[in-house]
Amino acid sequence: MKKALFAFASLALLGACEEVINEVPATSIIINETDVTMKVGETKTLTVTVEPENTTDKVEWESLMPENATVENGVVTALQEGFASIVAKAGEVQTTCRILITAAAGDETFVIEPAPVTLAIDEEAVLTAVMKCM
Repeated sequence: MKKALFAFASLALLGACEEVINEVPATSIIINETDVTMKVGETKTLTVTVEPENTTDKVEWESLMPENATVENGVVTALQEGFASIVAKAGEVQTTCRILITAAAGDETFVIEPAPVTLAIDEEAVLTAVMKCM
């Protein structure tokens, strides 16, 4: 009986010593850049400031256009031309960065306009070289 009573008292004491963790919700989140232009293939690191500093909420990242840009732990990778929105969320608060993705350097090419051109003997045509971003 004494052993059972001692075991019960030990368990009760252990329960009383459990650490109590108080959750601290995030009240605001601010991203370091709200509008960014990137080239295909580039990466960029976004950072956020979350208040209060002792919040227990973790920052979660999401790309709303994952076919154009991905994000992992704030690191954005531009995949193809277009637009993307990157969302950082902590608890119930969130912020967004808009991304414009342009052609990668060296992806420009020249085309001749108008094309095709059919000329008869002794006819002339004015052709123009136009740079296109692919």
